[in-house]
Amino acid sequence: MKELKLAASGVLYDEGTHKYFLNGKELRGITKVIENQLFPHQFDGIPKATLDKAAMLGSAIHKACQVYDEVRIDNGTFPQVAVYAKLMKQRLPDGRVIANEYVVTDGVNFASPIDKVIQIGDNEVLIADVKTTYSLNHDYVSWQTSIYKAWFERMNPGINVLGLIAIWLPKNGDQLSKADFLFVDDKGEEAVNALLEAEVRGEQYVAVTSVEKKKETHVILAKDAIDQMCEARRLMEHYNEIYERLRNEAMEAMLRYGVKSFDGGRVKMTLVQGGTTMRFDSAKFKKDNPEEYSKYLKPSVTKDSIRITIRDDE
Repeated sequence: MKELKLAASGVLYDEGTHKYFLNGKELRGITKVIENQLFPHQFDGIPKATLDKAAMLGSAIHKACQVYDEVRIDNGTFPQVAVYAKLMKQRLPDGRVIANEYVVTDGVNFASPIDKVIQIGDNEVLIADVKTTYSLNHDYVSWQTSIYKAWFERMNPGINVLGLIAIWLPKNGDQLSKADFLFVDDKGEEAVNALLEAEVRGEQYVAVTSVEKKKETHVILAKDAIDQMCEARRLMEHYNEIYERLRNEAMEAMLRYGVKSFDGGRVKMTLVQGGTTMRFDSAKFKKDNPEEYSKYLKPSVTKDSIRITIRDDE
C-alpha cells in the first residue's frame, strides 16, 4: 500500500520542555487537562522524584521504540523494544508506523503529539499511545486518544481512523509479560469538545448524558419511488413465503423416502442432515474475560449500508 501523507499542524513543538507554539501563541498540552479534569488524584501519595524518574524512563522507552520504527534497530538497552516489535508483527502484521510524535491541534488552545499513527490500509489508520506504567488506565488512554482522533480527523479529513490503541509496555520487568496492544473506546467528538470547552472556561467538566441535535430533512426518494419500494417488498415477502413452503415440502418428502439427492432439471436438491454442533460463546467470553477478549480484536472495514423499515399503510 502507498504510504499516506499527513497534513502538517504548523505547531512548533519543543520536545524537551513539552511546549507548543502556533503563530507566536503558546498552546496547552492535553496531559494536564485530562489529569486535572478527570483524574485529579491519580498520583496522590507518590513522591515527585519517583514520578520524575518514571517519566524519564518512559520517555527513553518511547524513543527507543521510535528508533525501531524508523530504522529497525534494537540495541538491546530496553527489553520493551523487542516485545513491541514482536507484538507489532503478531497483532498488526500489515500495519506500518507512518508517524511518531505527530503533533495535532485544535488550532486555538491546545496541541499534543500522537505517539504513533499506524497505517493499516490504503486510507485507514490506527492512533496509538504508548504506556509504560505498572498498570494500564484504560479510561485515561481512551480520553487521550479520543482527543487525538478528533483533531487528527479535522487535519486529515480524507483519512479514516479505524481504531484507538493503547500499546502497553510496562517498564517494570515483572509486568512485561503482560504487555499488549489493546483497543480502547472512542469517547466521541461531542464529549471531547465538552471537556476542552470546560477547561477553557475554567470550569469542571460534567459528562454529557443527552444533547438535543438539530436534524435536517432531505427528500431522498420521490413518493412514486417509495410506493414502488413498498410494493417490491410486499411481493418479495409473498414469494418468499411460497418458496419456503415448497422448500419445506421437498425436505419432508426427501426425509420420508430416504432420498439424499434429487435432480429435477432446473432445480437440484441435496439433503443436509441436521445435528448438534459446538459453538464458541463470544459474548460470555467477553463478559468473563474482557481484557483477554480485547487481545483478539482487529479492525474490520465495513461498507456503507441502509436499514429500511416498511410501515403499514397510513
